[in-house]
Amino acid sequence: MTLIQEDQINMTPDENNKPKRSKPLSRKQILNATAKCLIEFGYDATTIRKIASTLNCAVGSIYRYFKDKRHLLYAVSQSSLEPVALILEQAQDQNSNTLETTTRLYYQRAAAAPEIYRLMFWLSCAVQRDTQDHQPIIVTRIIQGWASLLNSKKLAFKCWAQLHASILAQEDEHKTINAIADILKESVEVKITPQAQNTSLLSDRINIDDIQNTPA
Repeated sequence: MTLIQEDQINMTPDENNKPKRSKPLSRKQILNATAKCLIEFGYDATTIRKIASTLNCAVGSIYRYFKDKRHLLYAVSQSSLEPVALILEQAQDQNSNTLETTTRLYYQRAAAAPEIYRLMFWLSCAVQRDTQDHQPIIVTRIIQGWASLLNSKKLAFKCWAQLHASILAQEDEHKTINAIADILKESVEVKITPQAQNTSLLSDRINIDDIQNTPA
């Protein structure tokens, strides 16, 4: 993947002879337009100039919110998983259903756009190169949510690692959830129910209370 630095872009005021947008842009509008460009044109061709043209705005409007192209695309790539983190951070009654809901949602959103999902990890290394932690911030938040739910950082990370590997290997959702359930089973003696016509694999196979009462 070619690295493109766009900290500075020279642009004529009347590019394409289009009148510029008069109303200020929101961060969400910029993220949505960038996501559309990224899907349509790919990383290299998604430039600040192209995004500004799509939004009919000056490039300065984008730089108000984002330092450069990498920071902008990093934010876009993480936004898909934001609902997963919010469920974990806002849920008042966390249980097996919360674990399964967020695990499935993570899988579905990442698997729906695998190239953007992989790009997120590459960008995290580029954007966070001066920090010790190169894990995408959104992933760290999700793992922390699972750690709180399972009362174990190590177990939460192990479940995430399995989920991440399954997504990269393009394993199907059912197989992925079963693999995570097996990891949880191995961590503690849990109640197992018959799998016939099972639609809630983690909820039926894992007793969260048992896991939470096990030392991390």
